[in-house]
Amino acid sequence: MNTTEYITQLSDIKSDIKEALTEKGASPSDDFKTYAGEIRNLQTGTGTGSSDGKIQIIPGMKMTHWDASVIDKVDIPNVIRNGVTDVEYMFQNSSVKTLDLSSWDMSNITSLGNIFTECIQLTSIDVSNWDTSNVTFMNFAFYCCSKLTTLDLSSWDTSKCGYFYNLVGNCSKLTTLILGNFDFSQAPEKDYIMIFGYVGCASLTDVSGTVSGIKYDFSLKPCPNLTRESLLVFINGLDTVTTAKTLTLHNNAKSKLTEDDIKIATDKGWTVEYTT
Repeated sequence: MNTTEYITQLSDIKSDIKEALTEKGASPSDDFKTYAGEIRNLQTGTGTGSSDGKIQIIPGMKMTHWDASVIDKVDIPNVIRNGVTDVEYMFQNSSVKTLDLSSWDMSNITSLGNIFTECIQLTSIDVSNWDTSNVTFMNFAFYCCSKLTTLDLSSWDTSKCGYFYNLVGNCSKLTTLILGNFDFSQAPEKDYIMIFGYVGCASLTDVSGTVSGIKYDFSLKPCPNLTRESLLVFINGLDTVTTAKTLTLHNNAKSKLTEDDIKIATDKGWTVEYTT
């Protein structure tokens, strides 16, 4: 699609949204950025912005602070097919409690930064089928989802991603994290592989999957209750290094790990230290 065709397509979509909003009694201006607020005020029925009767949105529209009844009116898969490559901040501070997004086509998305940041009412989410093979940025994606207990990222491909900082930081009730194959090798420096940040996940016990590509100092200190098996997921993911790097663990890990477990890290050139 050339630039002229793309601009024409966006203009047509904008007209559809304006028509849908007007039909619902709203009075949208020609400033496209105001449309998100107009849609947020629609609490009943559906619009006519797409063939299935749902309001369609395009790049620049976010669902910040939206609740579930409004989110149901927005046809996200159409947005993605119409050229969206980032969904940053899309649900930030939304009051939604459950989300099943397993059917979304995410194959064109390059950034998931802050997409669910501070969704403090969110208790359940299904993103298990997402194709993240083109995603390069995931910082703060689930930060402070403080009621979320289980997160399944088993299908996520992180081979192009370099930014994971606080991916699940401050998810205080998270107990189970399923990672699938998580490759950290593209991270440009140590902070960007700190998926738990510095606040961590105090309730987290079970992490499963395969981790690889950890080549910078790495800390699991903010996750004091990880099982031995969960600790080994990260220990086995350490790269062999020629310059000494440090794996920092919470003191609670001392009684869980064997000498052979620690040797996996030290044989790769790592120093293992414990702290509270």
